[in-house]
Amino acid sequence: MWYRAVANIIDGTILAILLIPLVSAGSDVHTSMAPGMFFGVHSSNPFSTSLAIIIAFAYFIGCIRYQQATIGMRVLHIRMVNYSGKTPEIPQILIWMLARILSTIILYIGFLMMLWTERRQGLHDQLADILFIRES
Repeated sequence: MWYRAVANIIDGTILAILLIPLVSAGSDVHTSMAPGMFFGVHSSNPFSTSLAIIIAFAYFIGCIRYQQATIGMRVLHIRMVNYSGKTPEIPQILIWMLARILSTIILYIGFLMMLWTERRQGLHDQLADILFIRES
């Protein structure tokens, strides 16, 4: 379970390196790292903020859809699969990403569920029918 948190930190760092220069061009920038979420970059420029969100979603969707893992997940030998053991489809990945926001809004209880569920799934994993497999 700890490895998923570390993978999120790696992915958040990658996204921060990519997105902060984009968003900071000519605007007031604030950053935050919320556990389980991608690196949050907030700007007074709505266009650059929107573009940053699109890039972050494209990063997760592209990596997971075509490699079953983000860069952070690959470093820690984690794969994301659906209940059939196959690569998740794009709508399933989108549900997972949006459900992560819900898991955060409810005081991170959705993430804490990983501590007591049989398959170590958070609420967002269960809503999207997603499993994480750690390869040795």
